[in-house]
Amino acid sequence: IYLEDNSWSNSISGNTIENEELIFSDFDIKVSRGDISRGSFIEPSGILLSWDSSYNDISGNTINNHYIGILAIEESNQNSIINNTVSDVYYSGILSFDNQGNTISGNTIDNSGIDINEFEVYGIELVYSYYNSVSQNTVNGYEVGINIVESYGNNIQENSVFENIEGFVMFYYDYNDLSGRDTTRGIAPESNVIVRNKIYNNTDYGMYTDYVVPDAINSRVSPPPPSFMVDASRNWWGDASGPYHEFANPDGLGDAVSGGVYLNSWYIDEAMTELYHIPFN
Repeated sequence: IYLEDNSWSNSISGNTIENEELIFSDFDIKVSRGDISRGSFIEPSGILLSWDSSYNDISGNTINNHYIGILAIEESNQNSIINNTVSDVYYSGILSFDNQGNTISGNTIDNSGIDINEFEVYGIELVYSYYNSVSQNTVNGYEVGINIVESYGNNIQENSVFENIEGFVMFYYDYNDLSGRDTTRGIAPESNVIVRNKIYNNTDYGMYTDYVVPDAINSRVSPPPPSFMVDASRNWWGDASGPYHEFANPDGLGDAVSGGVYLNSWYIDEAMTELYHIPFN
């Protein structure tokens, strides 16, 4: 289903979309300013919201065996992507690229039928995306459950992210020391609110930060500098002892977190009724 450029205020709901080709995708419906006709588009997605497709309701759809389940690109803002089921995709379940103000909620994104050792797959991706709400989604079976790339001001709450290789990945570039580069997309991971999520049984990390200086000599800096910090407090990590962190919580039996992750508390029960606060010293 392809929402063409400037498609506003459409409702796409209750459709079953499955088994598209991985190179070219023939879309069943093409929507442009409310007019519906058949069409094709070279983008292997179940549902595509193209440039400035805003205020649309994408709900209750079932999408299976696509390259990308739902893709919103380039200023496709204020859309509601709610209660969809996306399974067995080969790149991304729901991908938001260069958008803001979208609601991604109540979706089931299950990739347990795909060999993630063969494909690099992501559950939910926010790429250059700002002030979105991501809540009450279930994400499992991916290389990365929720992948956040150069995105800030997002509210990410009450998601269940489990049985992925990495639960969350936060990926940011540092343009500050590169003269002549656009610095408007600087590092602001701390502006994302990530609370009351259930992050558990992810094999490598529950949360991993990736900090990159894009120069020609040495692109990756590890550990990140002190200015780079993601607040991962107030989540459930699969064990009452909290997430494993080499320094902040070396006795944690829950999912591991990397450097660049700040913790001052975590929930000690899966129902998230009681917080444990790390003693200050």
